[in-house]
Amino acid sequence: MISATLPESFKEKQCNDLLRIGSKNDGGYVISRSSILNTEILVSLGIDNNWSFEKHFLKINSVPCYAFDHSIGAIIFFKNFIKNLVRIDKPKLIFRNLKIYFSYLSFFRSKNIHVKKFVGDVLSKNYISLSEILSNFKTQKIFLKVDIEGDEYRLLDDILKNNNNFSGLIIEFHNCDLNIKKIENFLKSFNLDIINLHANNYTSINKKTRIPLSIEISFGKTKENKEKLNLASLDLNFPNNPSDEDIEINFINEDSI
Repeated sequence: MISATLPESFKEKQCNDLLRIGSKNDGGYVISRSSILNTEILVSLGIDNNWSFEKHFLKINSVPCYAFDHSIGAIIFFKNFIKNLVRIDKPKLIFRNLKIYFSYLSFFRSKNIHVKKFVGDVLSKNYISLSEILSNFKTQKIFLKVDIEGDEYRLLDDILKNNNNFSGLIIEFHNCDLNIKKIENFLKSFNLDIINLHANNYTSINKKTRIPLSIEISFGKTKENKEKLNLASLDLNFPNNPSDEDIEINFINEDSI
């Protein structure tokens, strides 16, 4: 296992109702069950071709789901399937693309909405801001998932402006070694507590500072609980890339980084 370091301010608070939602590897996240049950709308920014998290979430609490991702859609998945039909040497790839296509059609219907909009790229004609998205909902119980490949830093101000509107938050931070202070400032201002933190091993660590380049942070509301936490039962984090070793986080004094 690779050893990495982060400031103590990134350390999780105790939470006794953690669940792994979604895939065992990339696309799955550890969140609080109470956050799920306290949600009225699920907003996902960035889904690519994996909505296992959203699907699992809605099995526990069947709320409307709004997913924003400019890069995918039924037509795109169908074109990928047709393109791979000629690759008779890759039958698994053909079957996978067909499975994704029908899964997309099945999931994004009725109250599950996919919007082909950019959320992070402000220069795109298809851009929509997070504040604009949130202004459409008359609830303070929104669960927000953010995985938009580096553009998450553009959303931090809007998240803080809507600080009281979230039942939970998952956000993946990229290039963390270059943005560690931005992330720290966000953590200090955000209302919810860190309940899980995991390094994404599809990227590595900064060899000098030992800071992981990509981290997934789950936020929720924690309350004092005198019940002893069974740590063995909460081993819910798995490597995003199952073919490579995971990254272990050590929390140290900020002055040491």
